[in-house]
Amino acid sequence: MDSSTKFCLDIAEMAVTQGCSCLSLRKVDSRRVTTQIWTFQDGRLCCGINGQCVQAVPAFGGTLAGARVALGPMSPDITAESRVESVKMLPGSGVLSVMVSADGPTRVLKIADLHELDKIKETRLAGVQSVTSPATDKHSLKVHVNLPRGIGLSVVNRTPEELAYLILHRLEARLNQAAGIQKLELSVRHIQLDNHVFGAAVPVIIFSMEKDATRKLKDKERPKAFQLSWQRCLTAQTSMHVFNSFQANLSDFSLNLEETLLWMLVEMFTSGEGKKELESVQQKPTEADYDVTVRKYYFGLLQVICGQVSDLKSCEAVFALLPCTFNEQLVITN
Repeated sequence: MDSSTKFCLDIAEMAVTQGCSCLSLRKVDSRRVTTQIWTFQDGRLCCGINGQCVQAVPAFGGTLAGARVALGPMSPDITAESRVESVKMLPGSGVLSVMVSADGPTRVLKIADLHELDKIKETRLAGVQSVTSPATDKHSLKVHVNLPRGIGLSVVNRTPEELAYLILHRLEARLNQAAGIQKLELSVRHIQLDNHVFGAAVPVIIFSMEKDATRKLKDKERPKAFQLSWQRCLTAQTSMHVFNSFQANLSDFSLNLEETLLWMLVEMFTSGEGKKELESVQQKPTEADYDVTVRKYYFGLLQVICGQVSDLKSCEAVFALLPCTFNEQLVITN
């Protein structure tokens, strides 16, 4: 709203005179902050002028109903004519909390009194415990995994033949599960995927890159190549997975793919049932799409931040061949 359309309490005259000054509504003016900013002090309503307060003047009707009030000199004692206190017209703290949260598959706008937040949290936890499994209610779980030297994973097809070798350096994961809420934090300092196909021209497929400015930092202060964190509700329904928040952060990567390795990976992940699934995704919805037993994933907050990739064309080709789909409602069916 424009300041020219706002009104506030002010004196009717241009300046305070001797005696009492009548009060009126005036437009907000930055040059009149002395007489337009009011505070309650010891049971009196005062402005920026020392020794002045709002009071009922006998000349304007005194304390009778309908009488006008004015700004006048402050007496040493607080009299009935000068006592002004703030009184709420409706019960409550006067401060509301507004938030949007995920309650199962729906987004809920919650408006609550700040003094009632503790009661609302207790009610919410009681509601969560009513839908969680009995084992989840009684037990809590905390897991901390720290691998400073990392971990290595091999990708082997059915031949068997090793196609690639993944290195995750300085892997750290924290899992906290209690009161029907599961929290996960996962971070990897450096990621590298080597090409182990016989006769490969490119030995390294993917590796995380560091900027020149971050190389001078200490090892603990360097940014992570991959960070993942989520918070989800543990419900008794195995077909519905509700994530209050899901955040993933990827740093800058260098991507170098060969056609031989690309097609071997695609054949490995899309052969057999994968091809049938890819064909079913392209068809129209069937009765199975509305089945309550089908797994569904709901996200209150879904955030994926990706850094720069050196070879975007190869990256787009990989995602185009994988059989996965997302709809506008952020629901993944499996």
